[in-house]
Amino acid sequence: MRIVLSSDNLARSMRRLLVFLAFALLCLPAHAWAGTVFLIDGRGWGHGVGMSQYGARGYAQAGWHYQRILKHYYRGTMLQLVPARPVRVLLAEGKAAVVVSSSKPFKVVDARGKVRPAGACDVGAYEIGGGSERVETGGMNGFYFDSNADGHYMTIQRLHDEFVLVTWTTFDRDGHQAWIYGVGAAQGRNVHVEMSQNTGGRLQPGGPASGSRVIPWGSVDITMSGCSGGTFAYRSKLAAFGSGQFPLDRLASFADVGCVD
Repeated sequence: MRIVLSSDNLARSMRRLLVFLAFALLCLPAHAWAGTVFLIDGRGWGHGVGMSQYGARGYAQAGWHYQRILKHYYRGTMLQLVPARPVRVLLAEGKAAVVVSSSKPFKVVDARGKVRPAGACDVGAYEIGGGSERVETGGMNGFYFDSNADGHYMTIQRLHDEFVLVTWTTFDRDGHQAWIYGVGAAQGRNVHVEMSQNTGGRLQPGGPASGSRVIPWGSVDITMSGCSGGTFAYRSKLAAFGSGQFPLDRLASFADVGCVD
């Protein structure tokens, strides 16, 4: 005889079996307990999401490679390498800062494997002697220009997480100097920034400039091909700039922050 159960019937049947076994054990005579006792402990059916550790272990023992196991459990997804990105971990809700302390001495090691000294600068900053960074992260920091068209330059400064500050000192099509800037987001080696421009300011005698106003300028997209540079594309809302694209060549690096491809 063969009994075929659906998933719902299987769950109900298992619960009934456990109840039956419990009553059966209670009804056994006292001397029967002197032998081996089988204890059945139910823990539910799991959340049904993600990868079963026991199942993955079984498939691995059966000779499945990890790509096949992941494809089995996470169907409709694609396994591929992606650029490294910071991962945020929630330590406490509703708090601007969390203090970590210990009654015994301890050390803090960052993602580069370097020990952070007490009082070191905050996240996203780079202390002297910090070493080199990959171009996807702090390695993109520096000054750039188009070596075939001297007379302008830009600064790329990785701030924290994916945020990047870009300033472009250039000229418009009428020959007027322009200072354009913005903070955008980096995705791997690609940076997109919505830019602004300061206009109308005048340098005061013996003091700073004043009277300027900020106007939306447009957007820029930077693609880093490596530590030596990349490409720069711009699309301005202002007729005096329009749109265009040109190569970027590294002019200089920040002190104590090198770059590796």
